[in-house]
Amino acid sequence: MALPEWVVLKEAEFWQKIQRTAAAGLPAGALVFNGATLVRGRAFDRTSAQDAFTLAQSIQAAGRACVLVESAAGYTLWHEPQTAGEPPPPPFLRTGIPQPIAPTPGAAPAPAPGSQSGGGTLSALAEQMRATGGVEVRDRLYQFRPYSRACVGSEVVEWLMRTQGIAKRQALELGQQLMDQRLIRNLDGESQFRDGNSFYRFLVDDQTPVATEPEPVAPERPAAPSGTLPQDLVALVAQLRSPGGLTVSDRWYQFRRYERCFTAAELVEWLMRTQGITKRQALDLGQALVDQRAIRHVGEDIPFLEGNTFYTFTTD
Repeated sequence: MALPEWVVLKEAEFWQKIQRTAAAGLPAGALVFNGATLVRGRAFDRTSAQDAFTLAQSIQAAGRACVLVESAAGYTLWHEPQTAGEPPPPPFLRTGIPQPIAPTPGAAPAPAPGSQSGGGTLSALAEQMRATGGVEVRDRLYQFRPYSRACVGSEVVEWLMRTQGIAKRQALELGQQLMDQRLIRNLDGESQFRDGNSFYRFLVDDQTPVATEPEPVAPERPAAPSGTLPQDLVALVAQLRSPGGLTVSDRWYQFRRYERCFTAAELVEWLMRTQGITKRQALDLGQALVDQRAIRHVGEDIPFLEGNTFYTFTTD
């Protein structure tokens, strides 16, 4: 059965037709469209268009208004909130977090984590996350420790919110389900899924051996002699001072000249671009350079501060 034409709208047309925000007491984020209060549901990419139409039909059949909003990325479902007693849509089309299927009494034991039966919905989601268009998986470096074939917790949360049309709290719960099913694991051995700069690896990447790369282990590095930089920082400073490194020059501020310096913002940008790390990691690395006396503030003995603060190499 084809959907009525009014159900599918271009993104710009949909937002033009919104009449007003919902009144107090209605769901957060709700909108009023043609007199009906709509809440945001699941998002579908273009390869899942038929799933979007199927879900919209099931919502219409239940007597609830719904609109599929078409954008370059795919379709987003806006619908009236579900009423009490209304049967849920098929499990693979439910908005929000995929729910595990309760075992039937006398049935066979639950399958092993990550298998396609029982945990199939989560397995399919993990495959989608790992595929092209999912979260970025690559080798990373944080506080001089390597993390191979890793993705970042904050990127997992953002991807789940964007593609599944769920709130951040639900995305965190779904990340925890992926960990509980051993479809992803925390590379620092933590059992709780966390947002932010926590590193995770997919099961499929754990099962693919890399002969040249052992499991990352924090190196046991002896303390450097007083006044001597650790070797990893020596190499980093050499990069910073090379022709492709930072621009070191004389600068003026409030009629005062500061010789052979660079700004914290320039250092952070260079670290993010060349070392493949996040802004938070770049700030931590800048502080490590200050702590090890590789760089210093031009005027005071202060921590590493983001922005147009002037720093110089201690050997200049």
